[in-house]
Amino acid sequence: MGSKVAQRVHQGWALESVYVWIRRFESEAERKRLYDLVYQSDYWKNEISPKVPTLIDREQIKVTRLVATPHSVIQ
Repeated sequence: MGSKVAQRVHQGWALESVYVWIRRFESEAERKRLYDLVYQSDYWKNEISPKVPTLIDREQIKVTRLVATPHSVIQ
């Protein structure tokens, strides 16, 4: 659908509760379009979202948005 998920993440974290999820998008407009497509869908709202609080501590989520440099391998 346009979003790409990195397969390798750093495994040397001191905390077992740390999980790194990296996604990349072709553009900011594509990111917004895909987010709306997923998070505004009836399936997400009715099936997935109600289960999230039992799986993830939303108050502990830390999101960092990065912009890859021109020679980055995650471009």
